[in-house]
Amino acid sequence: MKPGTKLGVRPIIVAAAVVATALASGCCRCKVGLQKAYGKPLTGHEWVLTQFEGGALGADTSKYSVTFKEDGTLGGHGNCNAFDGSFTYTGGENKFEGKIDINITDSRATAGCGNATDQRFMAMLGQVDYYRLDMYMLLLYRGKDIIAMLETDRWK
Repeated sequence: MKPGTKLGVRPIIVAAAVVATALASGCCRCKVGLQKAYGKPLTGHEWVLTQFEGGALGADTSKYSVTFKEDGTLGGHGNCNAFDGSFTYTGGENKFEGKIDINITDSRATAGCGNATDQRFMAMLGQVDYYRLDMYMLLLYRGKDIIAMLETDRWK
């Protein structure tokens, strides 16, 4: 290129896109490697609710959680209710995403607790049909819609 010649905008945009793609794919491999190091990524630790029904809860979301156990059972709690249940799931080689069926079989409320959000949280878990893991995040779907996001500190 001769001195004083201007570069067009297009080559700069293409170069930026190539760099962004390389960085994103590198991060993805990093996430999968980290999750592989800890075994089955869905089971064995607590997932804490961060978003529900398209936004943040009016209540303290850190009180809402679920733990999926390797034996196919689950346990969790809401603001003042605890629950147990079972789940089955299918996924790829490392089960980072796939179909999931969650059944809440037992709910125990604290005396005087009539928390409607707890009931909606447990009902939502029963409607989930697909999950996807993205590093620390668990995304729960009903059809193509994300209906809840949870996170864990397992890999932090």
